[in-house]
Amino acid sequence: LSVVRFISDRIAVISKGRIVELAEAEELFYKADYTGAFEKLDALETSGITSVQELLGTSYYFGLGVEADSEEAVAQLTKAADQGDAIAMYLLGNAYATGTGTSRDEAKAKEMYAKFIAVGEADSGENADSGRIQAYLADCYAYGKGTDKDIDKAAAAAGKAASADLTAFD
Repeated sequence: LSVVRFISDRIAVISKGRIVELAEAEELFYKADYTGAFEKLDALETSGITSVQELLGTSYYFGLGVEADSEEAVAQLTKAADQGDAIAMYLLGNAYATGTGTSRDEAKAKEMYAKFIAVGEADSGENADSGRIQAYLADCYAYGKGTDKDIDKAAAAAGKAASADLTAFD
């Protein structure tokens, strides 16, 4: 496992004569240095790496380190969701539900939320996104996004989100 982790942390591309590593971009993002993270993520955009696409989509969605661009957010999040990324599925559900960056489509919103819930419920709690996944699960259960409302499940997910180890990149 440590060899696999070491290899995956070393994913990089050469951009403008510099080596840009995925782990460095993720670290900056999770430390809220969104401008620095975006510069590195943008250099990695064509890599096809799911986490790069999700973080770029999230950056464009919320305007983190870059001017908000809902259409570009939807494009990046779609790529990540197609590869199974839970956060991207949730944010796409929101985009379809509100018509942000795409046409409003309740059926697609419910589909994305349902896919997110299936992936989110399988979350082991051992990755850097676990806190975000559990918080978004709480939202889905509390408001019936892609599922029936279930306050008990919402509370359980919110509790997991509150106790999630968010220090992975400290």
